[in-house]
Amino acid sequence: MNNGKNMKNCLPRLLALLCVLPLSATAAGAEKIKIIMDTDARAEVDDQHAIAYMLFSGNHFEVEGITVNRGSDGPHRTDRDQNIDDHFKEAVNVVKMCGSNVPVFKGPNGNHKQIKGNIGNSTFDGSDAVNFIIERAHAPSDRPLTIYACGNLTNVALALLKDPTIAPKIEIWWLGTEWPRNYACNNHVGDLDAVDALLANPQNVAFNIIPWPHQIWTNHAEIYDKMPGKGPRVSPGLPGRWGGSFTCFGDYSVELFRRGVWSGQKRRSLLDAFGFAVLENKSWFTPATMGAPSFRRTDPSAEEKHKYPGEWVANDSNPRRVTFWTDGQMSPVIADFFDTFDNYVLVGSASN
Repeated sequence: MNNGKNMKNCLPRLLALLCVLPLSATAAGAEKIKIIMDTDARAEVDDQHAIAYMLFSGNHFEVEGITVNRGSDGPHRTDRDQNIDDHFKEAVNVVKMCGSNVPVFKGPNGNHKQIKGNIGNSTFDGSDAVNFIIERAHAPSDRPLTIYACGNLTNVALALLKDPTIAPKIEIWWLGTEWPRNYACNNHVGDLDAVDALLANPQNVAFNIIPWPHQIWTNHAEIYDKMPGKGPRVSPGLPGRWGGSFTCFGDYSVELFRRGVWSGQKRRSLLDAFGFAVLENKSWFTPATMGAPSFRRTDPSAEEKHKYPGEWVANDSNPRRVTFWTDGQMSPVIADFFDTFDNYVLVGSASN
């Protein structure tokens, strides 16, 4: 009798749960982040991992596409001999290596100062990427378009300059500064004028800045142990930046560390990938909203590798607001990163 009574009492709860579950799944689907990644895909070894991390996070993201920037043009990078075509090719190959058909759009070889006078033309240097950002920002949606930029900000700044009406429809997340340290890093020096334009944006576009998360790192042993064979298999294989042929991203990850990270380096932060984790879970980082600071340039002849001379100037009373996201937590970020490759959900697949 007691068992029957218990079953009778539980039945309404079970029915209520069954009614709620489909609604919860629908709600979760509606909350996916609509996103474009803007990347200098071939700059080092972290952008490739950031692309894969995003493409394998189909349970979190609805990826509109990828735009490509040319990365840093600081004097210390002239020996890399990379142009926008190199970054574009690398992004296309990594997307295909991940088993995805997300579109990739080429940005400019030039910088903000060189191009801004031409944006009224039907075509200009980088117009494919700039116009794609504008188009997707205006696409009907009840969600903002998130732009995760892990390189210079040329494409983003030009899109806002060409069409300021996209400002209330987008949120910018930029991995690209060493704030509050008084110098500009590679992503920042890649287009100092573009950063200045975003910091002073008159439409007060949502601007979230993630200083490089050096405190979150991995190493050769961890990559060699965890990454081989990860991701869907593709055929034919795709070339990496040093050639070869790779049928899954995990194998290319190993190659990137084998050839792109000095063997004596005991730890390596996949900066652009680990910064991307803030979009997976904002509680893993600490936000601080403030009046937008400015960056005052000093003697460019004093530039060192990865450090362009200058200083941040605080302006707490500035009505232009920005949010810095700092103090990323290593344990949850690393755990989520490797779990994503172990249990990937490819964006746009039937399973997400």
